[in-house]
Amino acid sequence: MTTLGMNDLRPGVIFVLDGEPYVILKSDFMRTAQRKPVRQGKVRGLVSGKVLDLTFNFNAKYEEADVERGTATVLYGDEQGFTFMDSETFDQFTLSRDALADVAEYLKDGLEVMVVRFEGNPISIEPPKKVDLKVTDTMDAVKGDTAQGSVLKEATLET
Repeated sequence: MTTLGMNDLRPGVIFVLDGEPYVILKSDFMRTAQRKPVRQGKVRGLVSGKVLDLTFNFNAKYEEADVERGTATVLYGDEQGFTFMDSETFDQFTLSRDALADVAEYLKDGLEVMVVRFEGNPISIEPPKKVDLKVTDTMDAVKGDTAQGSVLKEATLET
């Protein structure tokens, strides 16, 4: 296992805290007068889905999570979560909507994603950078909105 110092803790890095993998969502370096530097960050538990605000001390060491990545295809989604099929083994697995967080809004049947495994168990997915979605409904335009040249209105997507 790789040991991470305070400067290695950047957004997207996955590390182990109390036996559970966490991904760093936000990380800011802070140094005040006559004090040791610290890194404040927001992390999300990949198993529990909990979001925590943490302060990483200067001398503390953290263990990088031993995660594996592979591809999977979204089969279908329901109220409980989404079912995926591993592209290599063709095994099916389900992840809850809580585990997927905000990503669930952009998943549709047949979409290929990266699956993150911790100790052999799927815990999270990484969606593609771009997803093509159809707009199913929009609000009517309001007269006079085009004066600035940029019209913004709410839209409902197929997902």
